[in-house]
Amino acid sequence: MEPIEYKLTITDKIKDVLFVIVLILFTLFVTIKLAYGIFIDISYSPKYGGATLGYAFFGIGSFFSALNFYLSFIRPWLYHRKHNNMENYRYVSGIPLIGSMLLFLASLWLNQTLVLASGIFFFYIIDTNGIHVASYVIMREIYNEKLSS
Repeated sequence: MEPIEYKLTITDKIKDVLFVIVLILFTLFVTIKLAYGIFIDISYSPKYGGATLGYAFFGIGSFFSALNFYLSFIRPWLYHRKHNNMENYRYVSGIPLIGSMLLFLASLWLNQTLVLASGIFFFYIIDTNGIHVASYVIMREIYNEKLSS
């Protein structure tokens, strides 16, 4: 029995385009919001839960971002240094989206100083399973799917 080939309809293509547009806009919004906090003094009162909740979001989000970076770059490098090959290396995926979402929430909850805003942006950028990377991967998959159809 031959597999059934699915052809994309115009509705599917419109949904894909709208999804990509929303994804790009959300990714740009989060990235610009975090970078904006570095250069512009945003002084507003913290939300419900106060600074404690904001620092908890920052700490947990930074941990997940650093873990994702470690699992993507440092762990394979250490394995290769130790074994001189990657034959039996077992890839371990990080935790997607959690780190960058928590960092985004931290940027909303905390009054940002230059150091705090820079720290949030740094951990957001190094998160290899963050919003910006997930957006790129999803757009690449949609683009490759369109090329193959």
